[in-house]
Amino acid sequence: MTKWGREFEGMYLVWVGMRPFIFLYKSEAIQPLLSSSVHIDKSLEYQYLRPWLGNGLLTSTGDHWHCRRKLLTPTFHSGLLDVYLKTVIRESEILVSCLRNEVGKTEFDVVPYAKRAALDIICGESPICSFRHR
Repeated sequence: MTKWGREFEGMYLVWVGMRPFIFLYKSEAIQPLLSSSVHIDKSLEYQYLRPWLGNGLLTSTGDHWHCRRKLLTPTFHSGLLDVYLKTVIRESEILVSCLRNEVGKTEFDVVPYAKRAALDIICGESPICSFRHR
């Protein structure tokens, strides 16, 4: 897909059965969609997420989506994201270190590692989650 993105200059179409999927490889191509408050309808595939995720920001549209989006916008301030990125990098390095201990085994359960990494990332710099242990 990356190769096609480069070959077709950042945008290409793939038909899956009777459904067209447009892939945008360059940020310039997707920016108009991401900044639009008009093009917020979700594709058919999102209905399969609703039983698990409910009707939140990821799965909702219209006024419901707009209200949720306005509530979350301050969270994505670049200063906050910089701190969060440092946490993601640190915890990812810890995850890789733990997974190195599993190299050579025929199989192992990655779920406990992934759960722990996700929780550590979520709680990493959060003032509401001050208890951490290794």
